[in-house]
Amino acid sequence: MPALVTAPSAAEESQVLAWLEELARRRTHELAPRDVALQALRVTLGGDRAVRRAALDALVRRIASAHREQITARWTSGAIALRSALRGPLAYRCEVSSRSPLVASCDCPDFLRSSLGLCKHTAAVLARPRVLARSLKAASELVTTVRWDQVRPLTGAGDWLERLRLDPRGGRVRAGIARLFELPLQERCGGSRAAFVTELSAAIARGRVAAEPAIPPLLVREREQLELEASGRELGRGVAHSLKGLRHRLYPYQREGVETFLARGRLLLADDMGLGKTVQAIGAARALWDAGQVKRGLLIVPASLKAQWRREWVAFTDVPIAVLEGNPSERASLLRATRKGFLIANYEQVVRDVEAFIAWGPDLMVLDEAQRMKNWATKTAHSIKRLLPRYRLVLTGTPFENRLDELASLMDWVDDLALEPKWRLSPLHTFPAEDGKKGGGARHLDTLRARLAPWLLRRTKQQVLAQLPSAPTCASRWP
Repeated sequence: MPALVTAPSAAEESQVLAWLEELARRRTHELAPRDVALQALRVTLGGDRAVRRAALDALVRRIASAHREQITARWTSGAIALRSALRGPLAYRCEVSSRSPLVASCDCPDFLRSSLGLCKHTAAVLARPRVLARSLKAASELVTTVRWDQVRPLTGAGDWLERLRLDPRGGRVRAGIARLFELPLQERCGGSRAAFVTELSAAIARGRVAAEPAIPPLLVREREQLELEASGRELGRGVAHSLKGLRHRLYPYQREGVETFLARGRLLLADDMGLGKTVQAIGAARALWDAGQVKRGLLIVPASLKAQWRREWVAFTDVPIAVLEGNPSERASLLRATRKGFLIANYEQVVRDVEAFIAWGPDLMVLDEAQRMKNWATKTAHSIKRLLPRYRLVLTGTPFENRLDELASLMDWVDDLALEPKWRLSPLHTFPAEDGKKGGGARHLDTLRARLAPWLLRRTKQQVLAQLPSAPTCASRWP
């Protein structure tokens, strides 16, 4: 397999730039096609033409979105104020601190995920010369700023914290701030990721150092995950006692599944069919219930499996459970009455009752047979995505059948940055088409594995065969 990251010659880069610029013509509205082509090159260093074409198309989509939504930018009170003709004032913070090369930042979700260095809001700023000039001037006056390279590397885990840096802008850097960035990430603050995040967050909050707009929401997100993991470590001390309270024992690999979920708080459990994903979910729910971390839990399953799930639950634990049935009034009444405990609902009910589920506020959600969520364009998927409990467990025996974007759709609900950016998933991880033939075959799987590793657990029957009972009659339910 050819290496992904290469060092193309100047002549090759010039040819690719001309090709991208031609593709961008008449598609970039107020922005110069060459500038957009250059940005596509910058965010895909080492990528092949398929990846670079995908980057250009992704940039053009954001520029078109800014134009379609008629997003305007004006300078007021020392900051950029954004407004959409369709949605009114926008609360996002954005800035452009360099035009060439483009250095921009925004705290909108798309900027945090896209690895393009551009979103529709920053595109709106670039399209307005006076606002752009004020933003450039304001950025030049900052003494010390924490910057983030928004472009995730093509290979490797792509940890966002590793791409933070100090931009002193010729000013004097406070000793405490400089110390935070002197060592590699894994060695900062005594090797504690949590300590580094906490100290940097405090420095920004107290005004000891400035930070570009994208950084604060990323730090908030990181702190939430670290707190979830710290809670998981506490849970780990009592998980053995909780699992002993189940009415049937779990096999070692099933205990591993429970412990892995508790350690992260969010997981895509993709074991082969027949290995007991249901009982692992029940064990995890029991452990969280015993620890007082979950008061209300929601199990979303296919309608045909609701009764089976209840039978399995009652067979394994005495934690209260009810099946959500009836007309809208009856369902609403059950939700109001269930202040503590677990409910089993089907996917169609999520669409009808999503507002009621949001108000109910589950602490844990389990999605069974989650392969039906592979298309986020459906109403069901959109409704599920609005429910964001602290603990999230996805169960499926087929996480990836045909396309990478199917797997990405499942991962969105577990961790929305794990496989970002989505625009380059297919061109980066499948071989490009040649001579008009359809592209086929996967590539660069080591990068996919690294980025999925914290969030996906999959075991095949062959891998756990030694732990399974020998009698064929036992294969219908584990244990």
